[in-house]
Amino acid sequence: GVLAGVGRAAAPGSGSGAGTAAGAGPFGLSAGLTLAQVRGLVGKDNVSETKEADVYKCTKVPKPHSQFDTFYLVIDGKRGLVKMRAASPVIQTSGYGNEVEAAFKSMREQLGGAYGSARDRDLLDPHALTKDRKYWMLHLKEREQRLDSLWDESTGATLKNRLVSVWLEARALHSDEGQIILDYVFEGFQERLDELKAKEARNL
Repeated sequence: GVLAGVGRAAAPGSGSGAGTAAGAGPFGLSAGLTLAQVRGLVGKDNVSETKEADVYKCTKVPKPHSQFDTFYLVIDGKRGLVKMRAASPVIQTSGYGNEVEAAFKSMREQLGGAYGSARDRDLLDPHALTKDRKYWMLHLKEREQRLDSLWDESTGATLKNRLVSVWLEARALHSDEGQIILDYVFEGFQERLDELKAKEARNL
């Protein structure tokens, strides 16, 4: 789900939505925005609920990018916007995955220019049955092949606008269809996860 993913605890009290102007964050969406504020920025017809609690799907953002057409926002009731996922349109490819890899590398270069140093991973599981490149998409779908990049404090990334991490990943939907996923985690997301886990634990 959208709620899973990278993230680190922010400093105490940093989850408040005060002090961040709309438009300062990625795609023109800032940490701490409320659902009402997001609807005001993009138009309420472009925001819909999902099956996941506090996760909203957006088909429009204030500052669009040609490689992404769908956005998922985690908007916490207390903290506002704490996480955002951007998804590319489906990329048609072959088993070799050249088009998916090229789209990933293009975005990796752009993000590197914006956020600096990253931890890059382009790995095939050594236990994979075959290492033949023509099965690259199959390996990616089975999570035997990983192609992703992470920007956070540990990589020395230049993060601003209350960002905790940025994560880019290539995914295979089928052997001939892929997608690029881009996650932004803001301050307050880790506290949200901790609260949800504690709430569940009390149900045991």
